[in-house]
Amino acid sequence: MKRAKKRDFRRIPVRFNYWFDGKALKVTLRPGAKINLHACRRTDEGYRTDNVTLSLENRTIIEQYCFTQRDCDGIYRDAGERHCHVNDRAKQRVAGSLGEKRDRRSYPKFNTTKAEIYDQFAEMAGY
Repeated sequence: MKRAKKRDFRRIPVRFNYWFDGKALKVTLRPGAKINLHACRRTDEGYRTDNVTLSLENRTIIEQYCFTQRDCDGIYRDAGERHCHVNDRAKQRVAGSLGEKRDRRSYPKFNTTKAEIYDQFAEMAGY
């Protein structure tokens, strides 16, 4: 009779749903690998870019994000890092807005560890 091999949980890939650019994505993360997501679009007054990097380290999903927007008020940037343990990856639901179908999928519940916001207009106005 063969003995079952012990599985090293640090090497097992993690699958989860991720909400990006108005769409749900199915993501498979392997330890040590990174996934980069990028979206850029015009707005009525300028543009907006979304950059996200997802990685898996020590059974923790790490999300590094940077959302930049430029309009008539100048540049606005929201950047930071959020973490989610793999056991918490199906803890949150996203409610669909009017006109959309209700989304029944679960998404990771990230905890913010670093955050930085820059608002050019607020800086010039002395806020």
